[in-house]
Amino acid sequence: EVFKNITHEIFIQELFLNKDFKLSWLSDNLNIKQKHITLAISENGFENFSAYSNHFKIEKAKQLIKAGYLYDYSIEALADAAGFKAVTSFYRIFKSATGLTPSKYDCLFNKENK
Repeated sequence: EVFKNITHEIFIQELFLNKDFKLSWLSDNLNIKQKHITLAISENGFENFSAYSNHFKIEKAKQLIKAGYLYDYSIEALADAAGFKAVTSFYRIFKSATGLTPSKYDCLFNKENK
């Protein structure tokens, strides 16, 4: 129940895009103890808060790519729009999550539009 509520709020409000998005900030904003958030995250298959946070950011990046974001913007802009502070981290985490680089993911999902 806690996990569903947290996930819903993060997703709907796109809280992961806030530059201050971290466990303590989320705890304060949702008025849920950090230990409850941490437990809910680990019970639902995430290694830690960082992995949970990156999940939302990667989903946002995939959504933007599928919407044609890379037609007009760079990978650097995509990383920023998805909430990543560093392009190198974005690239590594994206490839780890999808098995593809952002450019290859774009080619795969937007080939018929090019």
